[in-house]
Amino acid sequence: MALTEEAFRKADVRIWVVDGSLPLDDRDRALADRLSGLPHVVAVNKSDLTKGRCDDGRTTDEAIADLLPVSAVLSISAKQGVGVDPLKDAIV
Repeated sequence: MALTEEAFRKADVRIWVVDGSLPLDDRDRALADRLSGLPHVVAVNKSDLTKGRCDDGRTTDEAIADLLPVSAVLSISAKQGVGVDPLKDAIV
């Protein structure tokens, strides 16, 4: 765990891969707090599936945009390879 924390702190950019078919939970919100103010990209995976909805009706993408308003939030489908090139571009 200590190595994971060290890597998180020292990273030039952090990539948060979120399951877009599920609503955000408390762990997701805690991670969003940690990412705030640090260089990061959010990849909302499973864009080929029905979007997850929070209790208030927002999609997972919308909830992330509210939590991290200055973030690059990209929809991807790792299974189908959709959105991977824009993700690579955002990282570099």
